Amino acid sequence: MKICYIWVEKFRNFKNQGFNFSTSEKFEYDSINHLLFKNDLKPLPVDFFGKRIVDVTGFIGENGTGKSNALELVCKILKGGKSSLKNHFFIITKEKENYYCYYKPTILFNPSVNFDLNFVQYEKDIDPLKIIFTSNVSDGRDYNFDKKIIDLSKNKNSLTKSRLFSMIEKVDSEFKIQMNFINSELFTVLNIKSPNKIQIKSNLWSAARNTFSEKQLFGNYYEDYRGFINTFRSRINDIKVNNKLYYILVYSLYQETLKQLNRLEKNEKDKYIEEFGRITDFYKNSTTDEMIHDMLLWMEYIAEKIEFRVKQNYSDEKADTFVFKEHLRTLIDIKNLIQEIEIDNDNEGRGARFSETFIFDFNPQNSRLVEKLAIFVENSRMFEISWLGISSGHKAYINIFASLSNELIGSKKSNLLLCIDEGDLYLHPRWQTEFLDRLLTFLPQIFGGKIQIILTSHSPFLLSDLPKQSINIFKDQQEYPVLNGNELEHETFAGNIYKLYEEPFFLGNQRLSLFASKKINYLIKNISANEELTSEELSHYIELIGDDIIRHHLKKRLNYD
Repeated sequence: MKICYIWVEKFRNFKNQGFNFSTSEKFEYDSINHLLFKNDLKPLPVDFFGKRIVDVTGFIGENGTGKSNALELVCKILKGGKSSLKNHFFIITKEKENYYCYYKPTILFNPSVNFDLNFVQYEKDIDPLKIIFTSNVSDGRDYNFDKKIIDLSKNKNSLTKSRLFSMIEKVDSEFKIQMNFINSELFTVLNIKSPNKIQIKSNLWSAARNTFSEKQLFGNYYEDYRGFINTFRSRINDIKVNNKLYYILVYSLYQETLKQLNRLEKNEKDKYIEEFGRITDFYKNSTTDEMIHDMLLWMEYIAEKIEFRVKQNYSDEKADTFVFKEHLRTLIDIKNLIQEIEIDNDNEGRGARFSETFIFDFNPQNSRLVEKLAIFVENSRMFEISWLGISSGHKAYINIFASLSNELIGSKKSNLLLCIDEGDLYLHPRWQTEFLDRLLTFLPQIFGGKIQIILTSHSPFLLSDLPKQSINIFKDQQEYPVLNGNELEHETFAGNIYKLYEEPFFLGNQRLSLFASKKINYLIKNISANEELTSEELSHYIELIGDDIIRHHLKKRLNYD
């Protein structure tokens, strides 16, 4: 199956707009006269993009013209379009050698066509088709996709973390997915350096403050609670770094426990707080290890009680997995593993009073510990775990390929549509030149079916990888805001970067940045009118110019004058 064409009556900035996704034919729909045309093009060479890659489409053009909107529209129409879009639309697919039109109008859709087309009323979605949407843009945008769309975007991953008492599906953390990918043979396809440092940052001391009324929660035990906390915090500043990280992990779960208790009814809270008071009666004469033991003992007591309550409300007890209880078990495993590695404690900089930062090596020897730490901290709002010493582009590069690998390996679907919104964002220019090639090499290794790709980009490097019949050009205008790339005057594949900027990116004859252009004009004016600058000053300016032709002509004009 291949998605060839989508037309929508209205969606955000688009009205009566069609989008082409096939390099071998282009479609055009006249909504006023109900005419639908197919124009055949000379197909690309066989397996041009590689085996099992049926087509690649690029959305290219000016900022603010709706490239991301169009990509979002594709996902919404193909899965769950009947409920998510109120206006008319239709989709043309090619399945083997036959064309199908899935339509959603209020009346029978029967336009005049110039090719054989099978009409099917759109029901729920287009199948068998797996759709993945991913984006490196993190702007808080809520796509509200149908549940059948696999959303791997940064916006999705930045949503609020689960509460520790929630019952959630057991899934791997984002960091663990990246770690597993780096340790796999697939990572070598990217031909980039592996990260070798990990940073765990805790905002525990600030996050724990003012999140609930401690005095109201603890009542008569409030002074004991404050004394216990202050004693604990003052003691851990002078202990071994490895123990300090472990103690902070325990304390973070303890704080999360208090937040959850605060949501219970008063009579239930009082029972648990009374037990806390009994356990911590002797903290003044306890060692730090004994205080940690008391915290764990109290949390185990809370976990057992709440687990018992929740299980009474669920018929399938085996399916009830409590994240909180899992975390308690993880802490027990971490306690011994954490002693085997060297950890630095970095508390410099603004805000260090309320945060703790721990840094250690990433290598095969400590992978088990890192895996358990990642699961723990990524389910807590009080921690961040990240790779240290690599750029944002490096992280984005790893993330997009790691998440695709995790999602696609073992998939049984026969067709994949991969929608990537600015996947080359943050990437170094060299990685931008390699991005599509890496993607086309990587995907067939992890997915056994047919693959179609749609990308948005501002990069001329991506555009130079695509023939002009593979692109849709977005313009900031009311009429015909999206043009077929095959209407361009010049070929884009392996094209001259200046030419690509001039036409598809609408920069016209602009060859320099604006600041540099103004300076060149300033020099020309001074040379012609002999106004502000001396000959020596003009020569100094000219020496700074990198373009040989511009520098030569300015020198010639200066010497002539």
